[in-house]
Amino acid sequence: MAKRKKYKVETLRIRTGRWGGQIITFDKKSFGWRDEGYETGSEVTGIDYDSGKIQKKAFKEMTFTRPDPYTDNFLFKFVELLSKIVGFFRRIALSLAPIVVIGLIIALALGVFGDDPATTGNVILTVIGIYVGLIGGSFLLDILGRIMKKSFKIEEKLEAAMTEAGYEYDD
Repeated sequence: MAKRKKYKVETLRIRTGRWGGQIITFDKKSFGWRDEGYETGSEVTGIDYDSGKIQKKAFKEMTFTRPDPYTDNFLFKFVELLSKIVGFFRRIALSLAPIVVIGLIIALALGVFGDDPATTGNVILTVIGIYVGLIGGSFLLDILGRIMKKSFKIEEKLEAAMTEAGYEYDD
């Protein structure tokens, strides 16, 4: 008698700013996660004792689910791992973007008013290149995940395996 494969639902909750989430949704859907919606709320970040006002920050908590195990394909899992690593650094870079823009403006001003313009230009191009590489690399890995999901027919194989094991597969 063959042993039946057991499936469970894997749930992932991600917190982002109120208006964020499009990049995360694209990223997660590329690797088989289903968007189950989101909840919004706010949290207290501080109290201004002079005016007595409470400072709040809005957030959005997104929920994604998928069957576990999703696939046994090593290449797909490896690309998903790379996407998670690059996505981690992309989120850090995007959260530091305001500070980096101010730094680039200061570097540009120093280059115009006396510092070595070639060195300043190299620094600015390097920083811009890092941002383009992180964001572009993240999107390329997500697109590669979507292509692999379709070419390896991962969804169809998962549906067949779950039906054979006696589970219902919702699309």
